Amino acid sequence: MGSAVRLGRIFGIEIGIDYSWFLVFLLFTWTFAAVQFPMMVPHQTPATYWSMGVAASVLFFACVLAHELSHSVVSIRSGIPVRRIDLFLFGGMAQIARDADTPGQELRIAAAGPAASFVLGILLVVAADLVRPLAPLAAVLGFIGFLNVVLGGFNLLPGFPLDGGRILRALVWHFNRDRLRATRAAATSGKVVAYLLMLVGVYQIMLGNLIGGIWFILIGWFLVGAADSSYRQLVLERALKGVRVEEVMTGDPVTVDPDVPVELLVDQYFLRYRHGGFPVVDRAGHPLGLVELNAVRQIPRERWPYLTTSQVMEPDAEVDPDTPILQVLERIGQKRLLVVHEGALVGILSSSDLARFLHVHGVLGGVAGS
Repeated sequence: MGSAVRLGRIFGIEIGIDYSWFLVFLLFTWTFAAVQFPMMVPHQTPATYWSMGVAASVLFFACVLAHELSHSVVSIRSGIPVRRIDLFLFGGMAQIARDADTPGQELRIAAAGPAASFVLGILLVVAADLVRPLAPLAAVLGFIGFLNVVLGGFNLLPGFPLDGGRILRALVWHFNRDRLRATRAAATSGKVVAYLLMLVGVYQIMLGNLIGGIWFILIGWFLVGAADSSYRQLVLERALKGVRVEEVMTGDPVTVDPDVPVELLVDQYFLRYRHGGFPVVDRAGHPLGLVELNAVRQIPRERWPYLTTSQVMEPDAEVDPDTPILQVLERIGQKRLLVVHEGALVGILSSSDLARFLHVHGVLGGVAGS
């Protein structure tokens, strides 16, 4: 998931907010201001309630960020880089570069988040007691402290990819010495937890709690997809371990001269070969860029005879044929890569090439059936 808004860096980790976060921030603020705090602290002005709602939402998501930072700091100290932290619809997520190397690392990284939530919850509840005469402030601190304890407890549910699921995976991994089997067990547990949450959501709706019920269903739906995705990612990584770009790429690709008019590019290349993109090379075979069908579609048809391929191509993204495929996996999902060795084009690499490689080696069927 890519962040829509970059907030900066903390401990060298990039922090971002997805657009979906703003929706849930508004929902939380409205719920706090219109429902929760009027029950906790009656006889306050609307302005006071809305100020409390905004303050509580900001504090809650600051605590969510602290939860994810705890995971990240322990991960970095274990020698595992963290790409970024995203705040989004369902809270937060630390984008850790790779899985832990040992069950012990996995356990420490997973447990750090709930531990931080419990500590923050206790501190906020104590702070609320100290400022009890200031009723609005005490209500905000006490309620967010309570939510942190709930957050920590929820994350300890034994379902992957929740922290409790990761702890479960670490324990199973420790005893059976097989990370893939441990991940499958934790992912299966995660699905069970997710479906139970959905049932709770349906029950809540039947009791008249529409918003709470929908929220449980959405969280369950998200966890089902995340559990499946996490297991498939590990299967993919295991299947591609030791595989080089050269083994996956399409060699000797069809290339385009930079001076070819776009009109001929469409007729003689896109319609003839039915590829989604072509490398653009000079007469010596050196890559100049990449022309994609999607880029051509953005150009009015009447301009095709007057534009050349060099004017619509994109800068090429190059990779060496000896590069491990796992190092470029994320880039393949974004665009085609030109495989270049000693300045000469030797192939092209796309998500279709990867899918074909996995199909030939029987990996896609195994993942789909898992």
